[in-house]
Amino acid sequence: MKKNSISIFISFSIMVIGTLLPSIGPVSDRGVSAIALVLAMVLLLAAQALPIGVMCFLCILAQPLMGITESLSESASYWANYLFFFVIMAFNIGLAFSNTTLPRRVLLFMLEHVKKDARGPVLAIWLTTALLSGIIANFAVIALMLAFAWEYLSLFDDPVKKKKTGRCLLLGMCASTELGGNITPLGSSINIMVINFLNDCGFSISYAKWIGISLPLFVILFFLMTRILFRMCPPEALSQPKIQECIAANQTLRPLSAKEKKLLAIVSVMMVLLLISPFIPELKSELIIVAAGILLMLPGIEVVKYDQLAKSEAFTQTIYICCFIGLAGILSSAGVVDVLTAGFQSMMPSRPSVFIVVALLCVLTIVLCNFLPAAAVPSVLTVPMITFCASVNIDPVLAVIPLAMCSNCSWILPLDPISLLTYGKGYYTLMDMVKPGLVLTAMTAAVTGGLDGPAVPASLTSSSSRKQHRR
Repeated sequence: MKKNSISIFISFSIMVIGTLLPSIGPVSDRGVSAIALVLAMVLLLAAQALPIGVMCFLCILAQPLMGITESLSESASYWANYLFFFVIMAFNIGLAFSNTTLPRRVLLFMLEHVKKDARGPVLAIWLTTALLSGIIANFAVIALMLAFAWEYLSLFDDPVKKKKTGRCLLLGMCASTELGGNITPLGSSINIMVINFLNDCGFSISYAKWIGISLPLFVILFFLMTRILFRMCPPEALSQPKIQECIAANQTLRPLSAKEKKLLAIVSVMMVLLLISPFIPELKSELIIVAAGILLMLPGIEVVKYDQLAKSEAFTQTIYICCFIGLAGILSSAGVVDVLTAGFQSMMPSRPSVFIVVALLCVLTIVLCNFLPAAAVPSVLTVPMITFCASVNIDPVLAVIPLAMCSNCSWILPLDPISLLTYGKGYYTLMDMVKPGLVLTAMTAAVTGGLDGPAVPASLTSSSSRKQHRR
């Protein structure tokens, strides 16, 4: 209690000081207040001094009081949008899976065929998550795979082993989702955004060439990620009698029920639509997921009932996610991103090498994406970076692909929508995420930052890119 009181006092002090401070250099007084609010919320989050819902509503209330927004309605407008319904329905899809035996069927099959130690099942879930993320939107994948994670953790009788395994499993699922989203342009909206920016600026790269560059990086980063997490937060193994009991139980599961067949049909159609959505502008991923979530609750289908959704943690977690994404939007609108971008460009030498440009860009992107919405960073940095690279005779493709990859890797703080889905479940704390997150972040920056000219075959950059580069 004393620790919580101290954390609350320090957080409120930071907010008061931030409100009273004038502008600092290029950062406006509004930007200073926004930064102070972010720091205060992160401190409350780290100390777990307040319930998540209370902290989120406090964050919204504090914005007009600190002069960050003009009114409470403006504060709420940053997060009270389609995202609320999108996240709720994503939760609902995961809840639908939890209402069936499908997660158990998959996990029991996996236990029977993977290495029966502490790492085998965890690695299988990670790899499945990463590969699905390569072709389906990251948020949809993590929402689906969490149902399988909860099922696996439910097999542990020892609460200590369950928590240790859950920490490792969930941290790795977040990293796997974001790494897998880099494999193809379909895996993340950020990838599509970057490709469109390239096309608008007179450069291009095909999907095949994107995969040719990103797939080797994924293999390297995924391998390093597994080594780091297994060393820093090792999972526990199920007892052999428990494994054999589960395998035997797999043989006695009844055939698929009508509810399970309905769920599989709806989710299969959803995945197909998500897969083709980048090629059909009218098919928005958020609309597909919301429609699937609603369909699961309709009379005659009722794979999941609304009462079940209302009694779950979906609404609390959704408020949490929307609040912090809205706060990140405040930071962006206050000009903090513009200041950091200008600072980055001023650090560049007049004739930099590809390595220097890519390395600095990776560091800046990773830092920003741990405090801002991932999509906000490439939307601000991509076009200036393309222009800058062209002006100093550097192929922009070699800079913007690492930018896209690093934008998908927010591993230090649980402020990204992917990690927000798992944080607060009690399996890991903020510091549990920060420690391996710092190592993973340094690893990502080092590997992607090494994407210079000699590292990528000339055949992997498009002819239009090389033509523009020569001009």
